[in-house]
Amino acid sequence: MKNEMMTPMQNMSKKMDSMHMTGNPDHDFAEMMIVHHQAAIEMAQTEIDSGKDTTIKKLAKRIIEDQTKEIEEMQQWLKNQH
Repeated sequence: MKNEMMTPMQNMSKKMDSMHMTGNPDHDFAEMMIVHHQAAIEMAQTEIDSGKDTTIKKLAKRIIEDQTKEIEEMQQWLKNQH
C-alpha cells in the first residue's frame, strides 16, 4: 500500500521539479496546482480501491469530484490566457 500512495506523490514532485516557471504567478500557480490535484486524485482512487473505512472512502470520492472540477477550471483559465 505504501508504494501505491507514494507513487503519485513522487511523480508529482518530479513533474513540479521539471516545470518551467514563467514568472507569472497566476499561470505558474494554475500549472502547478493541476499537477498537485492530479496526484491527490490518484491517491484518493487508491483509497477507494483499497481502503476499508467508509467515511474516508466517501471523503476520497468527494476529493476526486472537487479536484477534477478544479482541474477543469484551471485548464480553462490557462486556455483563455493564450
